[in-house]
Amino acid sequence: MKRLRSSYLFVLSFVSFLWLPTRVLAQWSTECVGGPDGDVATIGGIGCLVENLLGNALRLIGLVAFVFIAIGAFRWLSSGGDAKAVDGAKQTITMAILGLTIAAGAWFIFALIQSITGMDLANFSVTLPN
Repeated sequence: MKRLRSSYLFVLSFVSFLWLPTRVLAQWSTECVGGPDGDVATIGGIGCLVENLLGNALRLIGLVAFVFIAIGAFRWLSSGGDAKAVDGAKQTITMAILGLTIAAGAWFIFALIQSITGMDLANFSVTLPN
């Protein structure tokens, strides 16, 4: 049990390391914020928020699927030949891959609708009357 706990702790610390920000030397676009310093949120910020949520949701889903695949693989390796434990590990891996496939399919449908209609669905904007 102690070995299992230390393995889970190792996986958790490795995954938390992936959440650390990295330094990137790139330009920053301030389209979604206004104000003199580019720090005041405007009504256009809602569209930017939705766009960022959609983009980051796929990354999060991929990370969660990777973690569940790793947990399923660890369960399979530590099953010791127990048929029930192996079946549970297979089911964990299968469900993780199924979830990843559904998320990729949803993204594909979203991109297909976007290419057929010609509308930029990822960029939401609100036009206020003058």
